[in-house]
Formats: sequence, C-alpha cells, structure tokens
Amino acid sequence: MIHRLVTACRFRLGGATGCSLASDRELGGSRPTLRLVTLSLLIAMVPSLAYAGGIVFERTASDLGKRRASGTIEETFAFRITGNQPVQIVDLVPSCGCVVPTLERRTYQPGETGEIRFGIHTTSQKSGPKDYKLGIAVRDPAPRTHVLTVSVELFSEITIEPSNLLIYLRGKQPLRQAIRIRDHRPEVLRVTDVVSSSPRITTKKDRGSSGTNVRQVNVTIDAAAFAIGRHEERIEIRTDDPDYPLIDVPVTVVRMPRVSAFPDKIWLYAHSKDHAKRQVLLRDERGEPVRIVHVESSIPGAQLDWSKEKAPLPSVMVGLDPNMINVDAEPQVSITVAEPIEATIVVPVGFR
Repeated sequence: MIHRLVTACRFRLGGATGCSLASDRELGGSRPTLRLVTLSLLIAMVPSLAYAGGIVFERTASDLGKRRASGTIEETFAFRITGNQPVQIVDLVPSCGCVVPTLERRTYQPGETGEIRFGIHTTSQKSGPKDYKLGIAVRDPAPRTHVLTVSVELFSEITIEPSNLLIYLRGKQPLRQAIRIRDHRPEVLRVTDVVSSSPRITTKKDRGSSGTNVRQVNVTIDAAAFAIGRHEERIEIRTDDPDYPLIDVPVTVVRMPRVSAFPDKIWLYAHSKDHAKRQVLLRDERGEPVRIVHVESSIPGAQLDWSKEKAPLPSVMVGLDPNMINVDAEPQVSITVAEPIEATIVVPVGFR
C-alpha cells in the first residue's frame, strides 16, 4: 500500500502543540487529540527553488541633511549579487547632469560585491531641498530597474550664471562666453585663478568687476581646434573664500558633423523582452541629398534596413533584441554614406 506523506498538526486546548510529517496510516485510529491535515501548509514551508535572486542593495536611499552648495557631494551605495546567475548592469540614468555616477565594472558574478559612487556637483545648484535620483537598469537575468535616491537640503550665498556651458559648433570662428559669479554677502569673494581642462578653451579674469558683488570670467572657445563629436571639459574657478574655494563649471562642446543622425543615440527599455524597432534619419547640414551605402551593427542578430536611393532624409530601420546586447562591448550601429561626402556615422545603443 502506498502511504502519502502530509503534514499533521496536533491541537489541544489553547492551540497547536506541534507539526510533523505523517502518513495516512499514522493519521488513522482514535486518539484524544485533533489532527489538522493541510497540504498548503507543507507547500508554504518549502522554499521556492526557482528564485534566482539578483542584485541586492544594502540601502536605496540616503538623506544627507543640510549642506552648503559647494564642490561635490559623494555618497556610496553597496550591493551584493545573491542569486545563482551573473548580473549585468546595462545602464545608469541620472536624474540630471549634475549627478555623476561611478561604477567599477558592468558585470558581476554570483556572490560578488560592488558599489556605486553617487557624485553630485552642487556649486551650480539653487538653494532648497533636493532629491537626486539614479536609475539602474540591470539583467539578473531578467530585466529589472532599481532607483537610488540621495536627499539633501542645499544652501548657497553665491550664484553662478551660467552654471554650465553648452556650446554647439558649426563654423571655425572663436566663440566667447562670460561666466558671472554673484556674491550675496557683504564681503565679496575674490577670484584668484582660473584653470581650463583643455588648451582649446582659454579663460581670463575680468579686472573691471572687482568693485561690485559680481566676479566675471571670460571664456574663449577655439572652434577650429574641436573635432566632430561631443567633448566634455571643465573650468575651475579658484577663489580666496574658504567656503567656496573651488567653483567647478562643466563645459560641453559639440561639433556637429556634415551629416548627422537623428536621434544620435538609440534607446531601448531595459525591462522589455521583445524585439524593438527604431528609426534613424540622416540629414546633411547644407540640405543636400544623402546616399547610404552600408549599415552594420555590433549587436548579434540585428535587423537592418535602409533607404537605397539618395534622399534629403534617408532612413535606417533598426530591429534589435535587447537580450542579445552586451553592454561591455559598447553596442552601436554604424551607417556609411557616400554622398554628399564619404563618412561613417556611429549611433550608440543605450538602455533606459
């Protein structure tokens, strides 16, 4: 005879006295105790073997309290890989340009630990409570999204105008821009030195501004020295004020190519498991027709189709499987054109 194993719980007056595995035969007969048999209890007691775990953060939020808007505030979020599958961090998406995340690598094996450094450039920020967020798209192995939050209340006695420079270049003539520091205190700070991260960007203190509460730095961009693409630089303004010894102004210089791609980056959703189709258009800045001769991708299995005839806005249709993308390999789509000039436009692929 086959006896099924089930869970038997003995109950007396006042509640259950214990549970144990019992067979049909053991449950038979007359005893002074009442036995409650339930298969659901047995199922609840057995942990799921299918759960693979993933990336687990020690904490996902941090409150730094009140801080002066000066320099960079840094916070660290530690994590551990608890599952039995490798975890791939496919993208880090900050809530604003002042959030600068740092990650040692993108792929972690089961049992490994790591950390994400969460930097916030605060000098250019306005006073008041702030919530800075960082979206983290991962595969562990299923696509998931985590959000880290740093809360801080900033206060500042100075204003930087503009707080960052974004320069688009088309010609080769030098461009000039002024950075003004407005000090709202009775004793106004003094600029002692200005340093640029690139020799293509020169700076000079404005001597005529010393008698007011405004300090000015004049910036000159050598447009002819910048190649096609996006260039991230910085200007460091050093002062004699102990509360604001270094004012950091980010500078982004973009040299537009003769033929541009729109959008200039293909974005995919990290949580999607389905094939995604994206359209990319090409445009010549002088309005001449563009002829595409070849398109290729670093992503396995990419489906590529493009306009074979010369056109003012030829298109490229890109079909991608998000599960086939290896972020460590810098995924991209390369589009080669023969007219109006010979060039290759590289369109990177990222995750949101």
